[in-house]
Amino acid sequence: MVALAGVLASPMAAAGSAPALPAAAVPREPATDAEIFGLLTTIHAVLLETAQTGRRSTTDRRVQALADTVAGHARAGQRRAAALGRRAGLRAIHGDADAGLRFEARRGLAGLPGRGREFDRAWLDGQIEALMLAIGRLNNEMRPHAHVEALRDELTAVVEQAAGDLEQAQALRAALAERTS
Repeated sequence: MVALAGVLASPMAAAGSAPALPAAAVPREPATDAEIFGLLTTIHAVLLETAQTGRRSTTDRRVQALADTVAGHARAGQRRAAALGRRAGLRAIHGDADAGLRFEARRGLAGLPGRGREFDRAWLDGQIEALMLAIGRLNNEMRPHAHVEALRDELTAVVEQAAGDLEQAQALRAALAERTS
């Protein structure tokens, strides 16, 4: 779920100018299955972290339910990834893209308003952006370069789950906008 070399690129950074990424965190495309696998595990960890933050700080029950769903999907993804690693003999290699993802996610979370409706909207907007970017990254940059069939299948499963979460988040954002109109 929280840059994928921009997947969770701080949605809140649009409010002000964001500092540049440190040179070590400038992402590059993963080149090997191990790097793709490493980035996949990082995506799950970051989505879980952002969902847990959303769950703790949102005030709207529907937004909390979405955060629970995203967190559940991230946990399930972590379990599937662990099983995939054992089954396919993959070891995660973490590199610059992982560091960039974590950096952007944490910076985005730090920029959220305290609590209440403003937080709910900002967190929801951030999740929508993160999910859209994650889907694009998984489909366009990771899946085409994966050589292990089981890894490609897992990337497909994650995209499908993220697409469902994105649809739910967009519907919720529309419902919240109607409530305030």
